[in-house]
Amino acid sequence: MKREICILIVGFLMLSLIILPRPSKAQAVNVLFEMEDPEDDDHGIDDFMYPEDPKFAPGVFDLTYFAVKDDGTNIIFELTFKNLGGNPDGAPHGFSIQLIEIYVNDGTGTATSVIPVSDTETEDSAKVVIQNGWKWAVRANGWPRNHGGRYNTHGRWQTGEVFDVSVTANQATGKVQISVPKSIVGSPSESAPWYCTVLVGSDNLGAWRKVAMVEKSLIFIRWLPDPDVARATWQSRVMAAKVEPRPMDILVPEGMTQKSVLLGFNENTGTYARVPAVGPIPGRPYFTIAVTPSSRIIQVGKSAQVSVNVKRFLGYSQTVSLEATGLPSGVSVNFSPTSGTPPFTSTLTISVAKETTSGIYEITVRASDGTISHTAPLKIWVAERVVEITDPVGDDYGPGTYRYPESAYFQGKTGLFDITKFMFFEDAQNYYFAVEFAADRLGGNVWSGEAGFSYQLVEVWVDCKPGGETIPFSREGPRIKIEEAHAWDFGIQITGFYKPHKARRNWVVFAGQYDVITGVLTVSCDLASRTVLASLPKSIVRQYLGDLPTDYKWHAVIISGSQDGFSEYWSWRLALPENEATPAEREWKILGANSAAYAVGVSPNVLDIIVPPGRDQRTVLSGFNTNAFGVEGYTVVPAVPLVAEVEAPVEKPTEIPVLPIIGVIVIVIIVAAVALMKRK
Repeated sequence: MKREICILIVGFLMLSLIILPRPSKAQAVNVLFEMEDPEDDDHGIDDFMYPEDPKFAPGVFDLTYFAVKDDGTNIIFELTFKNLGGNPDGAPHGFSIQLIEIYVNDGTGTATSVIPVSDTETEDSAKVVIQNGWKWAVRANGWPRNHGGRYNTHGRWQTGEVFDVSVTANQATGKVQISVPKSIVGSPSESAPWYCTVLVGSDNLGAWRKVAMVEKSLIFIRWLPDPDVARATWQSRVMAAKVEPRPMDILVPEGMTQKSVLLGFNENTGTYARVPAVGPIPGRPYFTIAVTPSSRIIQVGKSAQVSVNVKRFLGYSQTVSLEATGLPSGVSVNFSPTSGTPPFTSTLTISVAKETTSGIYEITVRASDGTISHTAPLKIWVAERVVEITDPVGDDYGPGTYRYPESAYFQGKTGLFDITKFMFFEDAQNYYFAVEFAADRLGGNVWSGEAGFSYQLVEVWVDCKPGGETIPFSREGPRIKIEEAHAWDFGIQITGFYKPHKARRNWVVFAGQYDVITGVLTVSCDLASRTVLASLPKSIVRQYLGDLPTDYKWHAVIISGSQDGFSEYWSWRLALPENEATPAEREWKILGANSAAYAVGVSPNVLDIIVPPGRDQRTVLSGFNTNAFGVEGYTVVPAVPLVAEVEAPVEKPTEIPVLPIIGVIVIVIIVAAVALMKRK
């Protein structure tokens, strides 16, 4: 009996080996091509803005990575977005905001018109020309029918073939994958490479979302009418000629910029911008270099560090060496390490000798393997003295009760208005004001600020001589007063925008003057170091204030708020009582203001300030007087001294003459010994 049972068990085991599926061997995926695309460039020709519908969250059109892969059966196009934005319209492919078009030239493509060429389902196209031509193309969005598919140069393939494109999305990673069978499109090779033109825009029921020259719209890509009459007239001509490009992000070859490509249309001849292809596919192994941050402020006699990041693509495996060129006299650098096999990061230390002339210098960081070289710029500001003041992290809550608006542009972000460091320095020509914030990349340039950032507004009110004023010129913007002991002599406003909208921006104003001055303050930013920088010519200050006393101790009030281009109050976003805000106001206003203070117009709109040691921001910004109206009830903000830390001299330890003391001790011992012997 036992023998029969054993035979049965063995039989079952053998049968299971035959019946059970064997693990399939994973099919290798070969990366044929890959490239990165700059962050925060999802603004079309540079100043297109998203529709105001909340579903258009920041970064949903920001393509950051593109790859072409071969899994043996399919050609896979992989696109990574900064933010896929969820799937608000419930599309079956798992995303619903983006529209993607990829045009492929296998070497035989001659068509240059974008799809649809003869497709009658929609008349709306990307309004660009495919510069390098194409043989076939794919359009992908969230829906499998009527919207996406594969195209040839005569329009859409016949039904049954058009739906051979497989589209998937992963919201967690921000990736969209588009797969096309190799049995239909073939595959690229070194002898017959492919080139791809990649366009990303906003999906509108399978068509490209239109651009409209409007300030506000829930459905159109917005191109704000320029306050400059000449440029606004040009915008109108572009729209009348119907040559405005609709892509919000594109890929361009190295050495080209998206802005220059998409501005290549001609409104006079009615011709579209020509978008070039990237390639070849398959690509050759390569590396890239980036310096983070790309600028540094360094006081003479001191040093600063940046990171040099070297990345590899397509399996690059050579040794890359680093060097810096264009060094001014008195500036030296050191790389650690000086070379490596990518990916690797080197720490670059920049040392500035005390005799170095102050000013702005451009250094070039070069990476080379002996055959291939890439460079990245590094800007340094050398200053004789740098005033550096730090501020606590996490205090951009005004008087302690404020919170961000509920719009998707603000939710999920932290530190947008949170000053962490303020720096003041000068050279022979300019005064410089640098403000570092806590938010990563300053929150992104979501509204296409000309200076590279969008959210922040900073005002600095400087006391540099006796006298001055206590009410900021922007009065109802910040709604504060400045302590009388350090009344301001000049003030500056720093935003990411040069163009005026409801009010002028990026200005300087002097005590006793009746208006602000624009066009003299230069504003820039470094997203990597989360820093905005403004420079003010000394000649302007002398023109309005004369020669400043050399023995006067400068002070300043530094405040930050939220920039609002539609605000009537010098671009300051207003703070409202939470229980009084309408649903529309909750989307776009700071919430949490004191009801009694708001009622009499004394609630501050300031989100962060730098206060002297021993003072508390919440107490300072809660110091308004609800028994007074307007200016009389504003809270008083103290100033901080603009004095660079002076290095304490190193005190040399008192040198005790050791040898003479030892000699004295020896003599004393000898004398004592002789005296003792005499007694004996």
